[in-house]
Amino acid sequence: MIRNEKVLRHCMLLAALLVTLSGCTVGPTYQAPQPALPAQWQGASGASGAIAQQDNLWWERFNDPVLTRLIEQALAANHDVRIAGLKVQQAQAMRAAVSGALYPGVDALTSTNRDSFSENGPDPIAFLPGVPLDQHGYRMGLNMAWEIDLFGYTRRQVEAADARIGQSAALARGAQLAVVAEVASSYFEWRGLQKRMAIMRQNIALQESTVDLVQRQLNAGLVSDFDLQRAEAQLQGTRAALPTLRSASAAVQNRLAVLIAQMPAQLDRELAASEALPTPPERIPVGLPSEVLRQRPDIMAAERAMASATAQVGVATAALFPRFSLTGSVGVASSHSDNWLDADSSFHGLGARLDWPLFAGGALRANIAAASLRDDEAALRYEQVVLQSLAEVESALVAFREAHQRRQGLARAANTSADVVRLARRQYTAGVADFLAVLDAERELQSAQDQLAQAETANLLEWVLLYRAMGGGWTDSAAVARADQAPVDNLWPAPGN
Repeated sequence: MIRNEKVLRHCMLLAALLVTLSGCTVGPTYQAPQPALPAQWQGASGASGAIAQQDNLWWERFNDPVLTRLIEQALAANHDVRIAGLKVQQAQAMRAAVSGALYPGVDALTSTNRDSFSENGPDPIAFLPGVPLDQHGYRMGLNMAWEIDLFGYTRRQVEAADARIGQSAALARGAQLAVVAEVASSYFEWRGLQKRMAIMRQNIALQESTVDLVQRQLNAGLVSDFDLQRAEAQLQGTRAALPTLRSASAAVQNRLAVLIAQMPAQLDRELAASEALPTPPERIPVGLPSEVLRQRPDIMAAERAMASATAQVGVATAALFPRFSLTGSVGVASSHSDNWLDADSSFHGLGARLDWPLFAGGALRANIAAASLRDDEAALRYEQVVLQSLAEVESALVAFREAHQRRQGLARAANTSADVVRLARRQYTAGVADFLAVLDAERELQSAQDQLAQAETANLLEWVLLYRAMGGGWTDSAAVARADQAPVDNLWPAPGN
C-alpha cells in the first residue's frame, strides 16, 4: 500500500511539472496585418465623409414594407444563408472536437471470457501442474490517458480552429450581405420594369389618341391616308414592345422567389400592389477606407484564413518535439465470478509515455515548409482581397455618382419631350406643322421616358452595389470596436433562434 502511494505521489508530481511546462508553444505567433490604405476615397464626390451610426438595415430607409418583408424572408429562409450558418456550426463542432484533446480521456471496459486450452498444444499453461485447462476471466475498470500539451501541438490546433470559426462566420455574413443585395436589386429591377410597362401603356394611350386625331383629320379631308398608316404603324410597334417587358418582369419575379425560398406563384399577391420606384439619396456617408477592413466579410474571412494558416505552421513545428502522456487504469479482475467484485480483486496502474519522432525521412520538416508556404499564400490572398475591395468601392462610388447625374439629365430631357409633344400636336391640329413632327415628338418622348426609368433603376442598383462594396452599411468606430470584442460563438445564431 505504501509503495502504491509513493508511485501515485511521484506520478502526481510528474503531472504537475509537465502541466507547468505546457505553457510553451512553438511556431510563429500570429500578427494581424496592417495594410497601407489611402486616407480618403478618390470617388467620394457626392458622398458625405461623415461616419453614420450603424446602418446595416439600410433598406428600411425606403419605408417600403414589401421590400422589408422580402429581405426578412430571405434572411430567414434563403438556402445559401442557411448553408452558411450550418458551416459556422460545423466549424464550432470541429473546434470542440479538437479542444477535447486538451483534457484527460477515460474509457470504460467490461469483459468476460472463457478459454479452453489444448492438452497437446504449445500453450505453456498445458505444462503447469495443477492449473486447469479451462480458464475463466472477468474484468471491469477504467483506462485513462492524458497527453500533456508541452509544446502546443493541440493548442495550435485549437487556435487554428478558432480562426476557422471566425472565417466561416465572416463568410456567413457575406452570404447574408449578398442575399440582401440580390433581393434589393431584384426588387428594384422588378419595380423598374413595372414602371417601364406603365410608361409604355401611357404612350400606347397617347398614340391611340393620335390615331383618333388623324382619323378625324382624314374624315374631314385635311390629311391623307398616309398619315393614318404611319400613326397606326407607330402604335403597333409600341404595343409589340410590351411582351418583352412582361417576360423580363416574370424572370425577375421568379429570381426573387428563389431568393426567399418560395414558389414563384406565391409572390404574385406579395407584388400585386403597385408602388412607385424609390429614389436613392443624393448624398450618403461612406466613411473611411480603414472602415472597409472592419466591415467587408471577404476581408474578414481572408484575415481569419491567415490566422488559421499561421497556427497550422505551429502545429507542424510542434510535431518535431516530444509528446508526453500520462496513463492509468483502475478496476477489478478475477477468474471467478463469485469474487469478481471483492476488494482483493481490485487493480490499478499508473504510467507515463514519451513519443519522440527521431527520424521520419524529412517528412516533418517538409510539413513545416508546406505549412509556411500556405501561410505565405494566405497572406498574398489577403493582400489581393484588400486591393480588390478598395477597387470595388472606388468603382461603386464613381458608378453611383455618374448614375445619379445621368438620371437627373434624363429627367430634364423627359420633361422637355413631353412639352414638345404637346406643342407638336397643337401645331398639327392648327395646320402649322406636318404629321411627321408629331410622330418624331412622340417617339422621342417614349424613348426619353423609357431611358429615364432605366436610369432610375440603374441608380438604385448602383446604390445597392455601393452598400455591398462597403460591407453592408456604415458604422461608427465605437460600434466597430464592440463588434471586435464580441465572442465568436455569438457571431451566428443557432437554427430556430
